[in-house]
Amino acid sequence: MAEQPAQRADAPGRDAEAAPIRARACFALSDRDRVLVFDQRGAENRLGLAVALCALRFLGFVPDDIASIPDEALVFVAGQVDAAPHELLAYGARAQTRSDHLQLVLAHLDWRRAEEADRGRMADWLIERAVEHDAPATLMGLVSEHLRARRVLRLPVETPTRMIATARANAHRRVDALLADQLPDARRNAFDRLLNGASGHTSGLTDLRGLPGPV
Repeated sequence: MAEQPAQRADAPGRDAEAAPIRARACFALSDRDRVLVFDQRGAENRLGLAVALCALRFLGFVPDDIASIPDEALVFVAGQVDAAPHELLAYGARAQTRSDHLQLVLAHLDWRRAEEADRGRMADWLIERAVEHDAPATLMGLVSEHLRARRVLRLPVETPTRMIATARANAHRRVDALLADQLPDARRNAFDRLLNGASGHTSGLTDLRGLPGPV
């Protein structure tokens, strides 16, 4: 069903109201969070681990550029861990520190990395979603929410991108097969003649489909 104009007008407002509430919930450290954070040596490590913890809870992954956190969120987190916001710049000088902290955060929040079985299940799940939604951006959002709901760390972006491309191709084939099964032979032949031309020449519709870019 097409979305009504009134629904479209309301949606951004609802999202704008919900986003700050969700962000504050994700970036507010609990007593249990603070125990983990204050077990780290140095203000930069306390702040870095706290930001990683909040980012995973909010985004479903920890960005490589952890200092890209919005200023308001950084100030809010820093104030909870007795650190100055600029101390985040000194975090992660050793790659091993960030790797160790990610493992701590995953265990602390009861999240885990994706396994091969997760990828297999997601591939099948994606085909079903691609039958309903063909837009890659929509499917990428659904993948993120799917993983977040299961507390699985988001995959590197190139992995779901490839999976989405494969799922869309499989979904198209599935839809074509379903439509073909429901059409009598005479109707299928009529469509074939429309596309290929009754005299063996390609039709105008086929020529248009072969043009580069959107039609």
